[in-house]
Amino acid sequence: MGFSYGEYVVYGGTQLCRVGETEKKCFDGVHEQSYVKLIPVDQPMSSYYVQSDKMSERVRHLLSKSQVLDVIDNMPKIEVSWTNDRNARRNLFAEALKSDDYSLLVGMIKGLKNERRKRIDCGKSLMSSDEKALETASRLLSSEFSHVLGIKADEVDSFIENRIGTM
Repeated sequence: MGFSYGEYVVYGGTQLCRVGETEKKCFDGVHEQSYVKLIPVDQPMSSYYVQSDKMSERVRHLLSKSQVLDVIDNMPKIEVSWTNDRNARRNLFAEALKSDDYSLLVGMIKGLKNERRKRIDCGKSLMSSDEKALETASRLLSSEFSHVLGIKADEVDSFIENRIGTM
């Protein structure tokens, strides 16, 4: 399935972008290739160029409204993802961010929020790498959900709480 000009997509598992023009570029100074310009929603003055033939590997379509609502409805059932091993945790989170599986992403966010609460209770803070992973995952979830649901990103958490609370 192809991508259309003006369509909103997720690039690299973490960035909500609008598909721009297809352009011929010569980034290596030798070979001219066809690239699709992607414009990040939160940084419209920036852009990414993805080889046209690599789009399906690096870019995915947004979830539909019914898929977003299904993810939200299933959030209470999604298991927490956490391990105390830093390296295993980093790999687990990298996989969740690259995946199109929102249950992995939600499990990651749940695990990080639980660990943050535990550490705050002990007078500590979340490790900076974990804090960054939580920020990245939360930003992706809220930017995609807000776009699909037609609400502001800062309203996503309350939307989720209201929807889960009424079930």
